[in-house]
Amino acid sequence: MKRHLANLIILTVFAILFLVTYWMYSVEKNNLQKAKLSIRGYELYAQERYGELSEYIEKNRLSELKYLLIKTQERSFQNDFSEAISAFNLGNYATTVDIIRKILQNMPPQKRDRYDDCLYLLSLSLVRSERWEEAKIELEELAEMQDSEFQKRAMELLKEVYEKTGDEGKLQGLSKRLEGNEQ
Repeated sequence: MKRHLANLIILTVFAILFLVTYWMYSVEKNNLQKAKLSIRGYELYAQERYGELSEYIEKNRLSELKYLLIKTQERSFQNDFSEAISAFNLGNYATTVDIIRKILQNMPPQKRDRYDDCLYLLSLSLVRSERWEEAKIELEELAEMQDSEFQKRAMELLKEVYEKTGDEGKLQGLSKRLEGNEQ
């Protein structure tokens, strides 16, 4: 009887060990699969295939790679902004306007502090390409931004636009406002 009990205990221990081993194998298999998915995500990021990366992260529910989406938005913003600056410096104002408008539509939340930079470059491009009415709209918005480093420059540029378009009423109001700021 003792022998049967000892065999039963040994078999139970081995059964438990087998179950624990199988469970650990399953966990490691899942971890390996997740690691393969993550590596593929990093490959897409390194290859700068951001559209595919976004879809891949959502499709495979890779929450640990979501921070890469923020990085891709920042990198995309920097690339587009640099491209806009280059186009502006080359005198290609229409391209600059298109790029900056795209940036403003897709601006990531962490780059909102650069909104006035983009708006000023857009306004300047519109003025240089003599698109007065569009420039007025953008410059008026920028002139109302109290905490913008471009506010004074925008107001001076807006004054020039009002002179070009013959908008005397707004020109006089802006001139008074500029004089008040100088004092």
